[in-house]
Amino acid sequence: MRKSLTTRPTQSVWDFMNEMDQVFNKVFDSPMSATSSSLAEMVDFAPPVDIEENKDFYLLSFDIPGVDAKDVKIDVSNGQLTVSGQRVKTHREEQGPLRRYERQFGQFTRSFMLPTQVEEDKIQARHEGGVLEIMIPKSGAAKPKTIKIESEKGGLFSRLLGKTDKESGDQH
Repeated sequence: MRKSLTTRPTQSVWDFMNEMDQVFNKVFDSPMSATSSSLAEMVDFAPPVDIEENKDFYLLSFDIPGVDAKDVKIDVSNGQLTVSGQRVKTHREEQGPLRRYERQFGQFTRSFMLPTQVEEDKIQARHEGGVLEIMIPKSGAAKPKTIKIESEKGGLFSRLLGKTDKESGDQH
């Protein structure tokens, strides 16, 4: 003998749509919903950064539109560069029932280990047009050098090894 399965009454498409509306309303009416201003204030973000290197320096470029220079802090400590700040949400009069925020607001922190051969005391920064640029100069030891090849006679290398022009048979 088979047991019968309990069945729900047949639902129309409209009943299904109403249930979906209720689910969405619960989600969007919650304090953590995207329509809530508290969510936009709670989200932290990490601004994108481009890193470039040339023979003299490293250049970090952060996209931080809407962030004032006064809201950004740059620290260097123990070989680590840390950029932190915040994008503050501006107050707007709420008009109409729809509010959707896709821009992220809140605090950010980005940290980078610096190469060992940089001049930390000469790091410079500028903020212009929503872009923060940080120039990190390389120390002299980090810059590429061309090594001059000595001739086999004379020169510092020969003197350091104890070879002189007299030993090699040259006379001045």
